[in-house]
Amino acid sequence: MFTEYVEKAMHQAEYEQMEDGNWWGQVTPLRFTWATGPTKEACAKELRDVVEDWLVFAISRHSTIPTLNGVTIAVPQAV
Repeated sequence: MFTEYVEKAMHQAEYEQMEDGNWWGQVTPLRFTWATGPTKEACAKELRDVVEDWLVFAISRHSTIPTLNGVTIAVPQAV
């Protein structure tokens, strides 16, 4: 489920080349998930790491994780 969620997130990634030639990317539905890199591929790799870290953090904090293209990760509430 984790890997499938990350894949769905990466399909929603948006990229933009900055004025200095570097690339910036984000996954809008996941707050604060953005990355930069010297190439689009490097940016995407970094963004994947950010999304994975975001997901692990959200799970550890029992946060609500948005559904992406029908993929849901249910996080049990803390006791």
